[in-house]
Amino acid sequence: MRPDRAKFLELGFAAVFSAVVLCVFYSVISMNGLVMGNDPAVHLEKALIFLQSGKISLENLGWTPPLFQILLATFISFSGAASLEQMIFLVKVAAVIIDWLLFFSVYLLGSKFFGRRVGVVAALFLLMVVPIFELNLWGGYTTVLGLAFMLLLFLYFPMSVRGFGYLIITFLMAFSLVLSHQLATFVTVLILTPVMLYMLFKSRGKYIRAFIALILGGGVAFFLYYFQAMIPYLGVLLEHVLFTQKSTLYQIPATTFNSFMVNFGFIFFLGIAGLFVAYFGLRNRKEPALYLIVFLSFAVPFVLAESYLFGLFLPFQWFIYYLMPSIVILAAVSAVFAYSRVSSYYGAHKNSARKNW
Repeated sequence: MRPDRAKFLELGFAAVFSAVVLCVFYSVISMNGLVMGNDPAVHLEKALIFLQSGKISLENLGWTPPLFQILLATFISFSGAASLEQMIFLVKVAAVIIDWLLFFSVYLLGSKFFGRRVGVVAALFLLMVVPIFELNLWGGYTTVLGLAFMLLLFLYFPMSVRGFGYLIITFLMAFSLVLSHQLATFVTVLILTPVMLYMLFKSRGKYIRAFIALILGGGVAFFLYYFQAMIPYLGVLLEHVLFTQKSTLYQIPATTFNSFMVNFGFIFFLGIAGLFVAYFGLRNRKEPALYLIVFLSFAVPFVLAESYLFGLFLPFQWFIYYLMPSIVILAAVSAVFAYSRVSSYYGAHKNSARKNW
């Protein structure tokens, strides 16, 4: 296929698929009409408080970080929305744009690490799993936003040695991630810390600027939003988050094998197989750091989801959402690998098969 024709088909697919994503998730969010539910209503309330006062209050620390509310407040301000119906419409618009950003992030990460076919299939698989719809039904828009920035950070951090522009993007992704969702930040720190140490050791300091950009981006956001309010109580906070939230025990059934089957179906098995396919593929390309990112983005959320086995009390069910992007990308790796092998086998033996018939 000619490059210009391939580019045209890619743009056509992107346009059609984007329209499908926007329409599907707007319909999902609008199933109850003007009734939004608790979480979206709180987001709208806090966005209006921000518009009226121009400040993020300390009360917001008990909720999610303010990036989604700031985005929503910006939409309301620029559109001039005055009625409740108009504001609810803007909440839905902001939510579906964030959904699209997550699908686009999955496509970009899959394409950059494994090729465009994997990116396309991964985006299609994401449309087939339960957790993405579940997030939208209960209003987990900040989780979706955190997932999108987490994937974009995984994408641009290894590229940050290529130039100053990539360093700026890495800084902005880290900054935005911290202001999107606390749990997304926690998972990302656990994933990227071993990756950063490995890359610094292997490159003998080549990635030091990328490391600084990452730390500065996340650190500035943390200092601006969390530091003054949280630092006196940091020890108590860690003890509470890790060891005393026994109310999360009711979420354990959501992390069983049966729940994985309900949430992901055949995609879960393809994802497990994709761990091995991705390992050999990236090893042949001599890019172990990329595999470390892919492996840890699967292993860390999975271990955290099952961490009740180690005596921790975490929001176990939430980590299924953070497992979702890595599963669909790894499943796409397996599917594309299987398709390429079947196609090559058929192409090599089709003439002999015709003779036998």
